[in-house]
Amino acid sequence: MKEYYLNQLRDRTVGIVHFREASASLSKLIALEVSLEAHGSQKIILVPILRSGLSLLTAFQDSFIEAPIGFIGIKRDEKTALPRLYYENLPPISPEDHVLVLDPMLATGGSANLALDLLKTKGAKAITLVTILAAPEGIQWIKERHPKVHIYTVAIDKGLDPKKYIVPGLGDFGDRYFGTI
Repeated sequence: MKEYYLNQLRDRTVGIVHFREASASLSKLIALEVSLEAHGSQKIILVPILRSGLSLLTAFQDSFIEAPIGFIGIKRDEKTALPRLYYENLPPISPEDHVLVLDPMLATGGSANLALDLLKTKGAKAITLVTILAAPEGIQWIKERHPKVHIYTVAIDKGLDPKKYIVPGLGDFGDRYFGTI
């Protein structure tokens, strides 16, 4: 089932409606699987990385209905591929909380790393990074910088192209989801 939705997301001819439907269906499946592992005595906090992470938020709100929600805004510079923090609004985080960071794409790991660094300064200890698609380079970098962070991804692609985009990937997730391409 996951492969079907992933194929829909990869299809560059799929329009915004079908892209959003496939994203929503896949997000529900991911949220269900993560909820089986994450439920317990810890308080869950949801933190989507703006803007693409919003595509995962509804499904995770449905699975973790009492979870507070924080937001981290990070924009990737298209020339350097380096991330820049432009917004944060987080609930109080204690070391006992379990933070679920939502971002559908993990390419270089730059944005995720910046978000994880920020969350740790706010007191987060238990963190899961939830993605739909990841590149080995991003996974490796996150594991080197944040070895205790659990990464949950639907698929791992071959790698990155010279512009630091996932190959074969699916294009710019946020642009396709929000219709800004």
